[in-house]
Amino acid sequence: TAGDAIVGMALVSIDTRQRASKSFAALDDLVLLPSVRGSGIGSLLVEWVASELRSHGIARLFLECGAHNLTAQQFFQGRGFKQVSVVMLRELDATTTSAAVDDKDGDRG
Repeated sequence: TAGDAIVGMALVSIDTRQRASKSFAALDDLVLLPSVRGSGIGSLLVEWVASELRSHGIARLFLECGAHNLTAQQFFQGRGFKQVSVVMLRELDATTTSAAVDDKDGDRG
């Protein structure tokens, strides 16, 4: 926050099934007001999330980033994330003629 305004937020899901070899969480969304991007607030928020997860015994933090969202990919790589998998999508809507994701950030929605 900055004063009474919310300038950023992180949405995190924690795996409760505990079937993986190490406990993990997923950073589902990280949102900042455009006016604070590049100020370091995003980095502080990512590090705060990581610290909170560590304090609760969570060993890994995953996230998914759009294939064409190079800005976000670079941001997260600069904070210690690395690519470990490829997520693929096939549209099942009968009106869709292309299986490719054409939008800028690879939204799944």
